[in-house]
Amino acid sequence: MEFDEKTSGASNAIHGTNFDPIDITDLDEKSVPDCDIIFYSPPCQTFSVAGRQLGFDDKRGVLFFDALRIIKEKQPKYAIMENVKGLTQKKFEDEFAVMLSELDAAGYNNQWQVVNAKDLNHPQNRERVFIVSIRKDIEQTFNFPTKKSLNNPLRNYLESDADQIILHNIYGGFKETNARVFEGYSPTIRTSAGGGHIPSVVLNKEAKLAIVDDTYKNREPRVYDSYSPSIRSTRKGFKVAYKLDDKYFVEKKDYKDFIENNYDRVVGDDYLIIRQMTTLEAFRLMGFKDEDFDKAREYLNETYHGGKDKSDTTLYKMAGNSIVVGVVEELLKELFKKQ
Repeated sequence: MEFDEKTSGASNAIHGTNFDPIDITDLDEKSVPDCDIIFYSPPCQTFSVAGRQLGFDDKRGVLFFDALRIIKEKQPKYAIMENVKGLTQKKFEDEFAVMLSELDAAGYNNQWQVVNAKDLNHPQNRERVFIVSIRKDIEQTFNFPTKKSLNNPLRNYLESDADQIILHNIYGGFKETNARVFEGYSPTIRTSAGGGHIPSVVLNKEAKLAIVDDTYKNREPRVYDSYSPSIRSTRKGFKVAYKLDDKYFVEKKDYKDFIENNYDRVVGDDYLIIRQMTTLEAFRLMGFKDEDFDKAREYLNETYHGGKDKSDTTLYKMAGNSIVVGVVEELLKELFKKQ
């Protein structure tokens, strides 16, 4: 059940389905097919530290009760809720207690835990609370997966120009002035596709770099990949670019001052430049296959952008709103383990 038509359409493209966008508040619970398990994830913004934290006072926060009425009607054997860690903080202890109490009254035994994806060998620092509900007439125990050592190389998730160092908030996200350095795993993939909320990737020595001159408004930008354009008295108009699959991506940020003032201190002098994480990398870190990403991107570009490649903002939002596939798999392995 997805209300956003772009997300719903991209999901259909990935899975070969044809579900229409649905507003859960208008959904007749009796129309939902019988099922053994229900996954649900009420909008997290109302409980997130990045949001206004209005809890049940935000209309998005009460969508839990729409999921609950479906659970009450269909009585699946299992129900699993995922949400941001912020839901468990003291500010929302009353709301969280109500959720657990309502699920108990609906006929379910409930266990909850904050699970970090990197503790289950998935290289993303993504903490989410899960509530696993088992119908009371089912005699079954459940234990959350035990923590594992992180030995799943981040390198496997990044494109060929990137190294295993990721910086966060170099743009001043959350009013921070110093970059956070992540080595071996990624910071949390969020829904925002702008500013300091997108992790930045350090490029390796083999990265194909270029200089782009877009000084002149009425002329196409010129790319110099083997020599520099004429150095003028001003840097205005010159940008650093990096190359992937024969296409140049230009960063809007002028990195010269940042590199001179901070770069050596942050990551040493073995690397030349940094770029924002690509949407493909974000999808990979959420557990999606490259072919899933390709299907979603093609659908969005063809449906909404006239075939032009302009879907990055939407794709990044989709990644941030998703659940790490491998974490769900680990939970299900425990849930369906032979008793």
